[in-house]
Amino acid sequence: MKHAKLAPSSADKVAICSEYVPNNDKDPHPVTVEGTRCHDAMEKGDWSQLSAELQDHCQWCDDYCQAVMEANPATEESPGDLKLETKIKTPLKDCWGTVDWVYVIGDTAHIIDYKFGYNEYPSPADALQAKIYAWGLVYQFPALREVSFTYLQPRLRSVKTVTWTVEELLEDIQAEIESVYYRQGKGFRHREEGLCEYCATVGDCPLWKNTALEVAKRQDFEVPEELDWHLMTNEDWGQVLQLTKVLREFCDQANKKAFNRYVTIGELPDGYTLFERSKGWKVTDFPAFLNICDEWGLTEEDLAPAVTISVPKVTEAIKANAERGKKKLAGTQFMSEVTKANIIESKGTTQFMTRERNK
Repeated sequence: MKHAKLAPSSADKVAICSEYVPNNDKDPHPVTVEGTRCHDAMEKGDWSQLSAELQDHCQWCDDYCQAVMEANPATEESPGDLKLETKIKTPLKDCWGTVDWVYVIGDTAHIIDYKFGYNEYPSPADALQAKIYAWGLVYQFPALREVSFTYLQPRLRSVKTVTWTVEELLEDIQAEIESVYYRQGKGFRHREEGLCEYCATVGDCPLWKNTALEVAKRQDFEVPEELDWHLMTNEDWGQVLQLTKVLREFCDQANKKAFNRYVTIGELPDGYTLFERSKGWKVTDFPAFLNICDEWGLTEEDLAPAVTISVPKVTEAIKANAERGKKKLAGTQFMSEVTKANIIESKGTTQFMTRERNK
């Protein structure tokens, strides 16, 4: 799938650091997964398969959208044009994105973007993402005179709206967007923990390379004397944990690059050697395997602790066999069925620390 050079979703990060590239290889956060399910449900107009909490979030968003349409009713002269999950292009090459809800009535457009996370979004007036969507829509609907943009955050029950005239969008806002677009990749770097941890190029970033080297030199495999863990404040710990998260990402990428270098040129870093270990064994003929176990006198009770069924992998298999367009629904229905039948159970929970979210 082709990605935009400057996607609205990452534009605000690129405005801070011109080298920012979203890391699409990272596993999505559980809240992000929930948000994707809600977006899919909103596009289909059916959120009955979601949890009660997510159904409430979708219904709240839908009620707001319906209220906007009722406040701006269609007429014979202005029938109205409603678009869901629509692609908005801009005059700039590869600068486009997909927005959740667009309603054009007369010379006014209403854009709504759902945000199902916990972190509070800024006003659209301060968000380059919103400006790109609004600016692009002006070129798709030349008769527009103004564009209204709204961020809906159901978890926070937050509604933030701004309205721009076409003149504003084609002058100051267009200049702002073009400035970020043309400085992208030009080396205007900025180091920021909340930004860098989501960037795919942190392993190549000289700011973080230098930081990692300095940290390694200072540590010398020992905690420096000036860093007393017992005297650190809550603020100190917060900063250290943020730094640790980004450096962990840096280390992961550094390890991959070092191995790729070995594969390419056949040379290992000084002091390192290759070590191999088995990835485990996979049963390729399950009936034959069970027969041999039976010959050794193993019963089902004996085998049960040794056989692990991956529920997520079975769910993925269910989705893979489902019809196109119904894959996510099939996975959800399968999980619902086995859960209600009480034939699977949670392995329990584990505690860990994560950054506090806005509530």
